[in-house]
Amino acid sequence: MGTGKSQTERIINRFARKAHPFSLRSMTLAALRDELSDCYEGTAIIEEADHAWHDGDANFERQLSDRYHRNSAEAALKRPSGERDWVTIRKKLFGATVLHRRMPFHDAALDGRSVPVRFRPDHKRIYEEYSDDDPWIVEGAELARNMEFVLPSVTQPPGVAARIFNTYSPLLSVAQLCGDDDFAKEIYRRLQQETLELKEAQGEEPDGLVLRAIVEAIFLQGKPKFGYIKLSTLAESIYRNTPRVAVALLQLLAHKGQADVLVDEPQ
Repeated sequence: MGTGKSQTERIINRFARKAHPFSLRSMTLAALRDELSDCYEGTAIIEEADHAWHDGDANFERQLSDRYHRNSAEAALKRPSGERDWVTIRKKLFGATVLHRRMPFHDAALDGRSVPVRFRPDHKRIYEEYSDDDPWIVEGAELARNMEFVLPSVTQPPGVAARIFNTYSPLLSVAQLCGDDDFAKEIYRRLQQETLELKEAQGEEPDGLVLRAIVEAIFLQGKPKFGYIKLSTLAESIYRNTPRVAVALLQLLAHKGQADVLVDEPQ
C-alpha cells in the first residue's frame, strides 16, 4: 500500500496503445467482458484486480488468459432477437493487460504469460507527485499518439523455455534498443528460474498425479487388478513420486477429514 502502483498505472494510461482504464470493484464478469471488448487490440488497465480473487470458477483469470491469444480471445453470448428468437454475438477481447494486484494468480498458465513488477516502499526517497497536466506527460503523450513501434528481433537465450522467452521478449527488445546489456544479463537468471518453475508446474498437474497413482495401484501386482483403491494407496504413490505436492494434498484432505494417512513433510 502506498508504493506507487496506481500512479504507475496512470502514467501507463497516457502512453499505452488505446488505453482503457477501469476498476474491478463491484464489477460483474459480464461487465468485465464488455470492458475487455471495448479495448480490443488496446490496453486494459485494471485497478483493484484483487477484487476478482473470490471468483470460485476462475472465470476472471480465464478471460485474461484467453486475451493473450488473438485466435482464442473471443467471447460468445446469446442476445434476444425478436420473439422467442436468439442470436449469437461474438466479442473480441485480444489485447494487452496491466493490472494492480497484491495476490498471485491461481492459474499457473496465466502466471507464465505475465511479467510481474513488484513495488516496495523507499521512505528515504522524495517522490514527485504525478499529474496528467505535467508538460512532459502532455508532450510525450502527444508524440506517442497514433505511433506504432516495431521492436527488433532478439535471440532466445539457451536454457529458457519458449513461453517464458515470448513473454519477456519485448523487454529484451527494448533493452537492445537502449543498449542496456546489463539488463539482459540480469534478467537472464530470472528467465532461467521461471523456466525451472514452469517445468515443475508441468510435472505437477493434479489430474496427472492422481491418474498416475491410479494406474500404479492397478498394476501393483504386475497384472491389472480392478476394484476399490484406498485413498492411502494413492497418497503413498503421489508422495513417493512428488513429495512436496503430496504433503500439500494430504494436509488439505486431512483438514477435510478425508485422509487415511497423513505423512509429515520431510526435512
